[in-house]
Amino acid sequence: MRSNLEGVDRSRVWGWAWDPDRPDEHVAVQVFVDDVLVGETQAATFRADLAAAGIGSGEAAFSLHFPRPISPARARTVRVMAGGAEVYGSPMVLPGMDSLSPEVASQLRAAVRAGFAQAFGPAQLEQAAVIVTSEIAAAMAIPAFAEGRSNVALVIDDRLPRATRDAGSQAVISHMRSLRRLGFNVVFIASSEAAAHDPEAAALLQSEGITCLDRVAVGGPGVALRGLRQAVSLVYLHRLSNAARWLAEARAWAPGARIVFSVADLHFLRLDRMAAVLGTWVEDAIRVAELDAVREADVVITHSQVEAELLGREVPEAVVRVVPWAVATRRLGVAFSERSGVAYVGSFGHPPNRDALMVLLDEVMPRVRTVAPEIKLLLAGSEMPGDLGLEGRPGVEVLGYVPDLADIFRRVRLTAAPLRFGAGLKGKVLDSFAYGLPCVCSPMAVEGLDLPDLLAGCVAEGAEATAELILRLHADESACAAIGAAGIAWVDENFNPSRIDAAMRKVL
Repeated sequence: MRSNLEGVDRSRVWGWAWDPDRPDEHVAVQVFVDDVLVGETQAATFRADLAAAGIGSGEAAFSLHFPRPISPARARTVRVMAGGAEVYGSPMVLPGMDSLSPEVASQLRAAVRAGFAQAFGPAQLEQAAVIVTSEIAAAMAIPAFAEGRSNVALVIDDRLPRATRDAGSQAVISHMRSLRRLGFNVVFIASSEAAAHDPEAAALLQSEGITCLDRVAVGGPGVALRGLRQAVSLVYLHRLSNAARWLAEARAWAPGARIVFSVADLHFLRLDRMAAVLGTWVEDAIRVAELDAVREADVVITHSQVEAELLGREVPEAVVRVVPWAVATRRLGVAFSERSGVAYVGSFGHPPNRDALMVLLDEVMPRVRTVAPEIKLLLAGSEMPGDLGLEGRPGVEVLGYVPDLADIFRRVRLTAAPLRFGAGLKGKVLDSFAYGLPCVCSPMAVEGLDLPDLLAGCVAEGAEATAELILRLHADESACAAIGAAGIAWVDENFNPSRIDAAMRKVL
């Protein structure tokens, strides 16, 4: 079961739930308050951000209004079950008057008696109490660091980023560092079930002066926006899932803030290309949602000039800025003769990476090993698929998630990236060049990169040309050394923090 309890107030509860084993069925949802069943519904409402995130067709959201607003007299525990399993983020606790100090409770009672009774009629008082208590909850959830601070950049992404997991994480970490250098107090909060407890990732961000809000303790980005609204001058929404869900709330609760939508990659472009290659069908709602978010944001960040130009044609009125991410270069320090093989690195939950993996396994490496059976393929990355029988394939070594890419790059002579579809910049290509390794890649893998001639020579189209280039470079120490030096110099020049800061200033 995949699920997320996104929020609770005194009138309703909302979130989403989806069972990947029964992708076409709507999940039954039960809501309990203090262990008493108060309502049942189905997770059946379509949301574009869920579709974009791969949550089935997107028909997985639920919202249930309580029979009557929950009394603020005491704290209440709201628990949500979906398909017999507890929803991620459940339970949530609604603070009540019993959780306030006697002094605050006395002052609040006095304020209600003095003002609310005169301002509202009997039928409106209960609604007013709901609003007041939800604001109290927001104030209680936001930690003390917010008090007295200003110029906050609130960054919302699906989960806590890890630079070694995917290019999207590398990008958002790099951009948060840039915002820090440009004078912002950066606050990060995760929005979805993928924000599962990750204290190591949180500690790494905290060590750089980036404040991480605990999504479960705070109650989600909506509560953070309400609690921080006066201090927020910029809201950075990473990926379509967060722009679609939180852009309107950011506009409502932080009306003075600049709203930035960082696309990571254009979902509709990637899906259109995937459909062309695999013959799949694309939900038009994703294109509509993505372009709507582009229109509504104050400024849009892409990592690729190709995507920026596409958005310029699709939404001429949009302000679009190209901001890649900083990539640190490292030298391997291992002789060519002590290395062997080719590596493929990627987050395999991402369809373009999984497709490229199959191209390597079924079409490229058999050609390579027919000529040079000693050349092995090393596979590294998160969310490694378990249904491909990789362990039984000759010449394939499965490493899974590797926290430090240097551990795999020091073993091989080159990497490969035969992507057939995708969008945005490809982190695996930049990382390989940054380590001084040639990356034999498809034209799609280098889209949006202005490569010098030596690096452009690493591009091959089709399985046969890719295999031939792998064989040639694997045997040519001088060519690998020249490409490696050129790659490090190119990355140093184009993907350094100063370049990112200059591009981010245009966003601001």
